[in-house]
Amino acid sequence: MGLGKTIQAIGIINSDPEIKTVIIVCPKSLKLNWKRELEKWLVREYSIATIDKSWINADIVILNYEALSKFSEQIQSQTWGICIVDEAHYIKNAKALRSKNVKAIKASRTARLTGTPIVNRPIELYNIISDLHDFGSFFSFAKRYAGAHHNGFGWDFSGAQNLDELQKRLRETIMVRRLKMDVLKELPRKIRQIVE
Repeated sequence: MGLGKTIQAIGIINSDPEIKTVIIVCPKSLKLNWKRELEKWLVREYSIATIDKSWINADIVILNYEALSKFSEQIQSQTWGICIVDEAHYIKNAKALRSKNVKAIKASRTARLTGTPIVNRPIELYNIISDLHDFGSFFSFAKRYAGAHHNGFGWDFSGAQNLDELQKRLRETIMVRRLKMDVLKELPRKIRQIVE
């Protein structure tokens, strides 16, 4: 939190005049924050809609993971200029419905934002990054970085190996990693308030 992921994503929109339509998928609690930040930092005019109960045609559509199923027909009926997935670690499980719904979104560009890219195991990273860059097939990734092996009952993907190599590949291709100590001078002072 506080390292500028939202503003960096808006910077992608600002830097590419070809981006005419944007879909932002985020947790419900972040939808209004996204709207505020977009209104503050966008350099071109866009209509912005946060989607809850009904579909609104807007240039930028912000909706939460749970709404993806409800509006899948409208979402999948077009190719978006960019699809931004906030808290992308929510789609680490390829079998989960929300992961399938995110993967079904057609977009010319994709940005995945998370402060927690590898929650427990390297294998959880594959579904998040597999369509951002060619990291090989699921099994080649699993064998190289998750120590995948057949244990007599089935495949075990719970291991971790070659992590320095994985980190190097991620940083060279798709990952921007910022640490709080790197941006501490840029962060505003903490604001504490009691919300009843």
